[in-house]
Amino acid sequence: MADFSIVFPAYNEATVIIDTVRSYVDYFGDRAELIIIDNGSEDGTQKLIEQNFRDDARVKYFYFDHPLGKGGAVYEGFKHASSDLLGFTDTDESVPADQFDR
Repeated sequence: MADFSIVFPAYNEATVIIDTVRSYVDYFGDRAELIIIDNGSEDGTQKLIEQNFRDDARVKYFYFDHPLGKGGAVYEGFKHASSDLLGFTDTDESVPADQFDR
């Protein structure tokens, strides 16, 4: 089990989500479980996530066909977390991965 879980609420984030999630995967390795909650994106976010992380057990992806809002997406992510230590961040990497070590 991962040491902690990080939730990424996402809506139409195709231009940034792959680089952000990859940077978190590279930084944390097996220490973190990354949970992406897709709020009904219509820009190809789902396809990109599936193409890039389908076989990566460290990344969980959940698609909702309707917007949950940021708070709702974070809540859904926390419900799917396997760790007791939880966090969340936006997909634009406004919080670099190393900030979670603090």
